[in-house]
Amino acid sequence: MDFLKHILITILILGAIQLNLLAKDYDTTHEKPEVTEPDNHRIYFRYISGLSGVGSVPETNTDKFHSLIYAQNGIYVTPYQNFNFASDTFEVEYRFKDRFRFFYDKRDLFTVKSGDDKTSIPFVENQKRLGLGYFHPVHKFLNLGVSLRDVIIKQNHEVGFIDLNFNLFRPGASSSLILTDSSSKMHARGIVPGIHLEFKPLRWFEIHLSQHYYYLHGQNYRNSSLLFADAGVGYVIPFTTHGDFVYKGTQDRFDFVFRYSSWFATRWGATRDRMQIQYKNFYFGSLSQEASLLYSGLGGEVRPKFDVYSVNFTVEFSKSFGSN
Repeated sequence: MDFLKHILITILILGAIQLNLLAKDYDTTHEKPEVTEPDNHRIYFRYISGLSGVGSVPETNTDKFHSLIYAQNGIYVTPYQNFNFASDTFEVEYRFKDRFRFFYDKRDLFTVKSGDDKTSIPFVENQKRLGLGYFHPVHKFLNLGVSLRDVIIKQNHEVGFIDLNFNLFRPGASSSLILTDSSSKMHARGIVPGIHLEFKPLRWFEIHLSQHYYYLHGQNYRNSSLLFADAGVGYVIPFTTHGDFVYKGTQDRFDFVFRYSSWFATRWGATRDRMQIQYKNFYFGSLSQEASLLYSGLGGEVRPKFDVYSVNFTVEFSKSFGSN
C-alpha cells in the first residue's frame, strides 16, 4: 500500500504542475485545440507505461491447488504469494468526425522480482485487441460510446526452480529442498464489448472512463516435475494438467488527459483487471490412475483469478488529415 501511495502522491504533484503550466497561454508556435468542430480524420499513437503494486495471477491459485495435492500425500509446501507487475502498451486509434473509431492495442504485462524473493515466478501476458466503436456527442462537453473488440490473450510461466520448505509424511520433519521444472501456457480469445464516457470541460483537459466485459474461451496446459529429498532418499513426481475454460471478468480504466497542443498530450490514469477462470473440462495426469481421477475432479472446481491494479502514464501523438 505504501508503494501505491507514493505513486499517487507523485501523480498529484506532477498533475498540479501541469495544471499550472497549462493555465498560461504560452504556446504560440504549435497548433492548439481551439476548434470545437472535430476533424474529418485523425490518427492517434500512444505509448502507455504501467506499474502495479501487488496483484495475483492464475498460477497463484493453481499452485494452491497443487499444495492441496501434496498435503493429501503428507507433503506440506509454501504456496506462491502475490507479485509486483509492470506493463508496456502500444495503441493506434483512427477517428472519423470523432464519432466512428477504430482501435488496435498490444499490451505486455510481466512480473517484477523484488529483493531476494525466491518464490517469484516469471509471468508474462501478451494481450492484443482489434476493434471499432461509436461515440455519440450527448453534449459538446460529453461523449458516450460503445465498442467491440476482438481480443487474444496469451499467458506464459516458465519456472526453472523454486526453493520451498515442506514436511514429508509427518509434522515436524526436517525441511528439504524442492526443485521444480514447470511450464504453463494459456490462450484465450473472444469478442469484448465496452462502454465509454469522455468528459471535456476544458479545451486542454479531459476525463475518460471505460469498462470492458470479458467472456473469452480458451485452453491452458501445464507440465511439471518435482524432485525432493528426505533422509537421503530422493523422489520425483511428474504431472500434467490441461483444461478448457471460460475467462471472464471486467477491465476498468480511467485517464486524466492533458492536451498541450492538437498533436501532443499526456495522460495519467489507472487500469484494473479482475478476471476469473471457470473450467468446463479439467484433466490432471500423474503416475497414479486413482490420483489422476481424483484431482481431475478437484481441479475442475478451482477458480483461478487474475487481479491486477496498474497506475499508468501515457504519451500521445496525433495527426489530422483531410479537410473539414
